Amino acid sequence: MRPVIFIFFTVLTFSCIESTPVKNMSQINHDTINCKLVQATVYQQMAAEKDALAYQAFNLAKRQLAINIKKADKSMPLAIITDLDETMIDNSGVYGDFIYSDQDYPSEDWKNWQISGKAKAVAGAVEFMKYADERGVEIFYISNRPIDLLDATMKNITYKGFPLKDKNHLLLKTDSDSKEGRREMVMENYNVIMLLGDNLGDFTDVFDGVPSEGRKEVLERIKYDLGTKYIILPNVLYGGWLSSLENDYNDLSTKERYNVMLDKLIRSGNR
Repeated sequence: MRPVIFIFFTVLTFSCIESTPVKNMSQINHDTINCKLVQATVYQQMAAEKDALAYQAFNLAKRQLAINIKKADKSMPLAIITDLDETMIDNSGVYGDFIYSDQDYPSEDWKNWQISGKAKAVAGAVEFMKYADERGVEIFYISNRPIDLLDATMKNITYKGFPLKDKNHLLLKTDSDSKEGRREMVMENYNVIMLLGDNLGDFTDVFDGVPSEGRKEVLERIKYDLGTKYIILPNVLYGGWLSSLENDYNDLSTKERYNVMLDKLIRSGNR
């Protein structure tokens, strides 16, 4: 990226505190836009490096899955568990809408986006899932999309080419944000040999409720499973890494979130 563009994004990121709705880009006041999303969204949408990381993850997953199948205890059917959003499908398109409206995470817009089925497949995702399916591995999709979006989500992922056996293989959120209960349901009847996600909570509940300062310490417990049992995809837009910055982070105003992030910045000396 050219220096002038980097400076542009840097100025945007550190000049935005308050939010005001805008109708089109020509009306945007770069001093007020909720622009902490801009650089992250452009990266998710435009960076070849982001797709490269995805291809790398799925190339590794394909090789490792073959090893895991060979070594696995086959007294139960083999299965993999995967997250959906930002692991299998890319929702960065709707974040462009968030930026235009200068909102953090408008729930109605997010729901309408999920219903629309416009999300694209993450680079390499469909090919990997077909690879697993062709080898007789059962695929379970566990997502925190609300259960009332079950039919819309099924339509979205099957249209994109993802193998989906039936509704019982798509486990959406009914009450808890934690996915542990749904993972345990699958593990009662299947030998789960791989899990894929963009968030550490997609693998285990040991990260649930852990503040940001402690997540790297907890990571030490599973580091040897990364690349073998756990495959993680990049997501700079949202996730446990962001909500763990502060209690009730998702309920804070734009200005309050901005101040939390500034407080968490580590400088060359002290914070």
